[in-house]
Amino acid sequence: MTILYLLKHFPCLSQTFVQHEILELARKGCVVYVVSAIRPGEVFDPLDIPELDGRIFYLSHDYLYRYWRSGRYSDQEAVAKARAVFASEDGEVDSGVRRKIFETVSRYEDDEALRARGFLECMTVFSWILQKELEHVHCDFAEENVKLAFLLHEAAGVPFSVKLRAYDIFAEPLKEMAIWLKAARRVITISRYNREVVHRSFHVPRDRITVIYDGIPVQQLRPSPDYSTSPFIIVSVGRLIEKKGHRYLIDACSILKSWEIGFECRIYGSGSMMGELQARIDKLGLSDSVSMLGARPHVEIMESLGSASVFVLPCVIAANGDRDATPNVLLEAMAKAIPVISTKLSGIPEIIEEGVDGLLVDPQDAQAIANALVKIQTDPGVADEIRRNGRNKVERLFSITRNVEEFLASIESGDEIEGKAVSAHDGWLATTIHANGR
Repeated sequence: MTILYLLKHFPCLSQTFVQHEILELARKGCVVYVVSAIRPGEVFDPLDIPELDGRIFYLSHDYLYRYWRSGRYSDQEAVAKARAVFASEDGEVDSGVRRKIFETVSRYEDDEALRARGFLECMTVFSWILQKELEHVHCDFAEENVKLAFLLHEAAGVPFSVKLRAYDIFAEPLKEMAIWLKAARRVITISRYNREVVHRSFHVPRDRITVIYDGIPVQQLRPSPDYSTSPFIIVSVGRLIEKKGHRYLIDACSILKSWEIGFECRIYGSGSMMGELQARIDKLGLSDSVSMLGARPHVEIMESLGSASVFVLPCVIAANGDRDATPNVLLEAMAKAIPVISTKLSGIPEIIEEGVDGLLVDPQDAQAIANALVKIQTDPGVADEIRRNGRNKVERLFSITRNVEEFLASIESGDEIEGKAVSAHDGWLATTIHANGR
């Protein structure tokens, strides 16, 4: 199967799960292309993906995510280019389809410059679809990328699917999303908790929402052969933003210090709260035991997990409603057979069973985090059972191989994993190519 991933930004250090999914699709014989609205300026590439050499394209007409403009075309230049493309007799897209794309964008955009930018963006992506004979468009995260997929579906019948995750559901859901999701061939989300929220918020029938948990490359993440709680090393990984709850981990470390328990805490990640969190560390006198290590390459993070005694991600609900769904880094720590501590929030209890393969506490409860840390440090039997059960669960339920198979089944066979779905293809590509004389 040939699939186009339509994304906000790629590659992205905090979204290595997308790269893992694409790599697994390639291993299964799929041909994957990526169209990204934004070219990230990160220091580290999340993964080396030779399978995507020559298969990544960056949009340049600033129709999507206009707060992050490339500035390549002024409004006047965009309008002039759109007129030239519309009038041209060259290119992959015949005049009838060009007209339909322009009319479709015009129904949703009153502003001349936005119509021009939207038309150009749609033409760019649709030309790629025809050139590469792409069968399906997939939007990972439900943001403005879905808008472009929707317009292509409306104008040319392009089939698309959408995977909703967390921020796109809880923090800033777009008001048009219900309309866009209604047009999607498949609506996917990553937890049963999310499915209920998507059903209520966007009026999508439950039987049109497939739950497919994120997967990780389990076999590449081997358990540490030298696990130890002496020295007691606490590791946390995540963007330094409110919903990750790092301040409660720092407060728990302060409690451990007051109990005269020796430990080292390493926090990896970057974000808007870095200064605030560092100030809290300094104020609590923890600078000798709690380190803020910034964003690091994924391979380095995995190496650090290998030396951890425990992994902590104390997620909370942010003031704007944002929250984590099923953080992949918890699965990665479990795969490395490191005991995990997190919170009873959203989809996290769907991947961690309290007291069996991890410890769960209430959000915003530093005292409970400290108690859980002491339990891991002082009870080797508990730590070993959690380590063993966590690794076994990830092998059974959260391997990237299993979850990509479920994804392909949901868009390829026409049968939803848990219910009914329409075909993801229905001969669309062959019909379109024939209509364009190819």
